[in-house]
Amino acid sequence: MNILPNGDISGAHFAPNKEHALTVLIAYDDFAAGKLAMETRHIFAGQFGRDCEVHDNMWKFDALQIPKLREIAAAEAAEADIIIIAAYEGDKLPAEVRSWIRLWLARRKEQGGAFVALLDRSANPNPDSAPVLKYLEQTAAKAKMDFFTSHNRPFTADSSPAGSADPEFVNTGSAA
Repeated sequence: MNILPNGDISGAHFAPNKEHALTVLIAYDDFAAGKLAMETRHIFAGQFGRDCEVHDNMWKFDALQIPKLREIAAAEAAEADIIIIAAYEGDKLPAEVRSWIRLWLARRKEQGGAFVALLDRSANPNPDSAPVLKYLEQTAAKAKMDFFTSHNRPFTADSSPAGSADPEFVNTGSAA
């Protein structure tokens, strides 16, 4: 594993096609998780320069409870260059999120991309276990996407992530 400070993805296999806009999909649990996901999106998108057009799609987990919205979000995720999921580590992701993941995995073509898991482990009753992290890493492998994670910092709603303004990401490499 390589630690990638400040979201530097230069060592990853992921390289979007410069001829089309970069598409980022964010799925998040709550406001604090969504805020950190947007900050992370800016870090990752910044790797491609100011000339790169970025299209964002954001989905709160609650919206994925509605089947029609879950379908729309799955179609967007199937085409996204970067998928960022911001969640709380625990026993498992909510059922609607797991259902959404199954939907977009079934539709996704082998196009590569980056899958980013931002996990708040502060409320995890068993700190030695990380079932959500493992599930998301397996999801990235099935999608043949590079997997990045930052899972030790709690989410906060203030102007900077708790503990540090510079998140560290771990790249487990290409799942191909």
